[in-house]
Amino acid sequence: MFNNTIEKIDFLRFFLGNSNGKSAELIIDKGFVYISEYFGYFKEILQNPDKKISENSEKQLISTFEEIGIHGWKENYINDEIFEGKEWELEMKINDEQKHYYFFGYEEYPLQTGDSTSLNYSAEFRKLLQTLNSVCKSKCFA
Repeated sequence: MFNNTIEKIDFLRFFLGNSNGKSAELIIDKGFVYISEYFGYFKEILQNPDKKISENSEKQLISTFEEIGIHGWKENYINDEIFEGKEWELEMKINDEQKHYYFFGYEEYPLQTGDSTSLNYSAEFRKLLQTLNSVCKSKCFA
């Protein structure tokens, strides 16, 4: 999807959930971290926007992106055979570029090779969730 080495994260938005249950969203924008949880369509802000992402957390996130092979990910991972399931979205802007990178999945999770696995989280996707939980000091993405 992109060829550049990730040196810094200008913007990141990650969403995981479904319309019938609990969902969570993490936004990192201009160095600030925002976390929200949704219960159906009701949104609850879990963290005030005065929390800054640390340099170590940003490095940890960048390292995880490299480790899970995000450079080879496709834009869409969709399992059309499942009617009600989990969806996820990852949007990011890096290295002062104008382009936004966007990845989306529905009951399909990327592998390091860019291929995917259905129904269960891939090891790479689980690693991403663990890192996001660590960065935002939360357990939203279990």
